[in-house]
Order: sequence, then structure tokens, then C-alpha cells
Amino acid sequence: MVDSAQLGFLVSDRDRNLLVYMYLPEAKESFGGMRLLRRADFHVGAHVNAFWRTPCRGATEGLTKKAIAWENKHITWFATLDGGIGLLLPMQEKTYRRLLMLQNALTTMLPHHAGLNPRAFRYLASLPGRPALTGPGRPGAHAPGPPFADTLPPPRPHRMLHMDRRILQNAVRNILDGELLNRYLYLSTMERSELAKKIGTTPDIILEDLLEIDRVTAHF
Repeated sequence: MVDSAQLGFLVSDRDRNLLVYMYLPEAKESFGGMRLLRRADFHVGAHVNAFWRTPCRGATEGLTKKAIAWENKHITWFATLDGGIGLLLPMQEKTYRRLLMLQNALTTMLPHHAGLNPRAFRYLASLPGRPALTGPGRPGAHAPGPPFADTLPPPRPHRMLHMDRRILQNAVRNILDGELLNRYLYLSTMERSELAKKIGTTPDIILEDLLEIDRVTAHF
């Protein structure tokens, strides 16, 4: 991920997460730059198998005030094995803080499908490992015998091992859920005003933030 002078390394794992690592040699945890530090994580819910980058669209539309803000920022696109396409976009700190408050308000104030919590779904996930079979046979397998026999010999002994892989680091998050934030665009005027007032801003500012993100990422 390219954000002006900052560079992040975006990876996916088998648990359908996206993780952003950064080179921060001044941080104590990096042991003088020998170890990359995780600075963001996000549960996609699908296996990601491809990444590619494109410049923000606003950076190519002249030296306007808005274009300068997106200069040297790249969009990182990703594709999933189930046919989905998503993106990650570096944001200014002020805009990120405002949209983070909006995301928290949307999580608590809007009804969600089947009562599920969208914020909990995006937490870093660690799926249990696949069971491994050991021993001479599979569960329920029988020794070979004559066909159509009335009785069968007892199954061979076997054991089932359940292997878990634990995450040794707490979730960092620091990535906004664009799918949840876009629900603000489909609310009524009264609901928009109520949510904006709750986080100390106005609906116009929120709409400007969301539409600006849509503008700089409108490559397709």
C-alpha cells in the first residue's frame, strides 16, 4: 500500500483476513527494523488470492486542492475466490476519525440482518484447523470381507486429532468497513441528521467524505 512517503505490506491469510504490515525501525517492538509491525487488520470473509494497485483518480485531474490531497496515494484492489472485488484506500487522519465515529454509530443505531453485529464480523478471525486422522483406517472403515456378508468385522482402531492455530497478537483493526458506511447514503434525511448530530458533525460533511471516496476510486 502506497500512502505518500509511507509504504505498507498487504497480505492475506487462510483465515480470510487482510493484514497490513509496516517497516517502523524507530518502534521498540520492531527490534531496530528487524521485524515488520502489524498496523491494521480486517476480516474479509472470503479467500483473497490477487492484489493490484492503481493511482487515485483525483491525482490525475490537475492541481486542485482535492487532487493534491490524493496525490501519491494508491488504491489497492483485491479479488476473492468467490468472485468478489474490493479495495483498500489510505485516508487522511481527520476523515478517518470522522468516519470511524459514523461507523460506530451505524453499528449501534441501525437494525442489521438477523441481528448480526457487522463490527464483530470484521474482527480478525482465527479458524480452527482441519481434523487430522491417524491410525490404520478411517472412522467407520471395515476390513475387507466377502460381499453381502451378514456380519462385518469391527472397525479398525483410529484416532482423531483436532489441531487449532491460535493468534498470538491482539487485533489492531484500523480499517473502516466501506460496506457499512455506504448504508448512510440510503437513510432518510431525518436519520442522516440524527446520526450526524450524534457524532458532532453535519450530514453535508459526511456525504462529501463518502462521495469523495467514491470519486477517487471510480476506475470501473
